[in-house]
Amino acid sequence: MHKRFFELDSLRGIAAFIVLIYHVAMLHAHFFNNTHGMEEHWLLNTFKYTPLRIIFAGSEAVILFFVLSGFVLSFPFYQEKKVNNSIFIVKRICRIYVPYIVAIGLALVAAISFSRGGSDGYETASMFLSPINLDLLIQHILMLGEYDSSALNPPIWSLIHEMRISLVFPLLMLVVIKLDWKNVLLFAIALTILGYELQDVLPTKKHTISYSRSIHYMGMFVAGALMAKHINELSLFFKSRGKFFETSLILMSCVLVTFSWWFPYTLLGKRDFLIDQWATLIGVCLIIIASISFVSFSKILLKKPLLLLGKISYSLYLTHAIVMFLVIKVLGNTFSFFLTGSIIIVSSLITAYFFSLLIEEYSIRLGKYLSLKMEDRRISKEVKIKKAV
Repeated sequence: MHKRFFELDSLRGIAAFIVLIYHVAMLHAHFFNNTHGMEEHWLLNTFKYTPLRIIFAGSEAVILFFVLSGFVLSFPFYQEKKVNNSIFIVKRICRIYVPYIVAIGLALVAAISFSRGGSDGYETASMFLSPINLDLLIQHILMLGEYDSSALNPPIWSLIHEMRISLVFPLLMLVVIKLDWKNVLLFAIALTILGYELQDVLPTKKHTISYSRSIHYMGMFVAGALMAKHINELSLFFKSRGKFFETSLILMSCVLVTFSWWFPYTLLGKRDFLIDQWATLIGVCLIIIASISFVSFSKILLKKPLLLLGKISYSLYLTHAIVMFLVIKVLGNTFSFFLTGSIIIVSSLITAYFFSLLIEEYSIRLGKYLSLKMEDRRISKEVKIKKAV
């Protein structure tokens, strides 16, 4: 068994909370407007166009999810015991899909129960506005095709990629295990480039959940798996270098993660997307290494509140948009942005806690139960074959 890094649970919790803050920030009238250089918005701009953007770097937090998934999922493949791919996939389906389908059910109930017009004064928070038909519902249930993933629960787009990549992850690990780190790194970069370039080749209605974008994000998973493969060497290299080095590295990580928001120049034209993604990827990799290597950072991440946040992170990610929609529908624009946002945040955390307790933990137990049954069946079959011989 490999060592479990509980610090990474806290990182995942922080990332999920950042996504929540990002979506709450969308309620602000000027969040999506170009306010660069406007003196009357100096405070907002301080957070929008500087590395302080890390506070609500929602899209960047999702890249952290992808890298963490590659990191954590790869460990069993590095052990001497061969990984049963069927068991791996069943456990991933239980872990991701069961809570996902319950959240989709809750979102559908919310959509049916409340009117679907307008957003009660919060135009940037409009949800459930796309007409829901049987085809769209089936696509949500099966996670097939390139459909409007924002129709019921906008954040699920990343889970569609998670599920797709999980199905081919054992194949990706064959490459990661066989090749040296330089070639694996080139492989990861190649996947990100290929996925991006295919967007202009393959017809698609929704770039957000396109198959080409899944190929792009495979590079993030591979980067996480590569980092896990060499985590002992990386941790040893970064350890015991002093407080100044630790603080500088964490600050540099935040600068890289938010690169696209403060770097003012165009480097590759429309392909600046790749530069932004690579900068964010490097930043989140450094944060993961720092969380494991730096004692002071590790101690912070092992605090009980952060560990609890990590425990409910997936539930928070799944349910917060639904909670946000319901709060806005009930309260409208009665209260100020800050008060409404605070109500959404508190309500989302409470909902996530109970969703994790009632649904997510059940899905984990289900995955373990099914995997044990499959393993017992495999062993019984091998015994029968040996006896027959």
